[in-house]
Amino acid sequence: MSWTSNGFFRNVNILKRLDATATNQLIDLYQPGTLNTQSLKPDVRYSGFITSLRIAVDISSVSPVEFPAREPGMSDGELNTLLRQLDAGAPKKMMDLFLRSSDSEPLRIGSISLYNRRPYYNIDILYYLTDAAACDIASDAVLSVQVRGVGYGLLTGTDSVSIFGSSVEEAENTAPSLIVNVFGGGGSGGSTATGNVVTDEAGQVITNNAGELVTSA
Repeated sequence: MSWTSNGFFRNVNILKRLDATATNQLIDLYQPGTLNTQSLKPDVRYSGFITSLRIAVDISSVSPVEFPAREPGMSDGELNTLLRQLDAGAPKKMMDLFLRSSDSEPLRIGSISLYNRRPYYNIDILYYLTDAAACDIASDAVLSVQVRGVGYGLLTGTDSVSIFGSSVEEAENTAPSLIVNVFGGGGSGGSTATGNVVTDEAGQVITNNAGELVTSA
């Protein structure tokens, strides 16, 4: 008996909207899905590869923040210093990213400041997870978010943060396949056909009353 590994793939969207109803509790954002009921084992999950993840921030419950324009000749270091100084004193909310697995507690892996910039703004947050083209999420892992107050409360009024992205999910196909030659009929030499031996749920080969292997085309 040989085992084949063709694999199953699918694309899924990651969509979550946070608003004034969001508390400071962890909110699950993404976990790879389960295979369908015809898979070899029950409750088997895909592995996920997050290929895009962005947020659209619409905050109006704090004072607006004006970000400085980059002056001619300003270095990256000077600009980063200016932005850090602005962030330290700016009114804002905070959103934390957490990752946990079946044998670990949630670990904070990033924090994102949420400002009032009208009408709204959109940023890529995949780089908070990885510097590669995609972030690998194991089958037992869960990516979560949490809104945190940093002196200006949680989301209120019409505040909202829309999280959107996509993931490619993969699962291994380990269904057993046994290829045999089946002989019979056609004179003394007989004829030859090739098929897949049929097995039961326990993986045992099924035979008919004559003891012959039962095959499918």
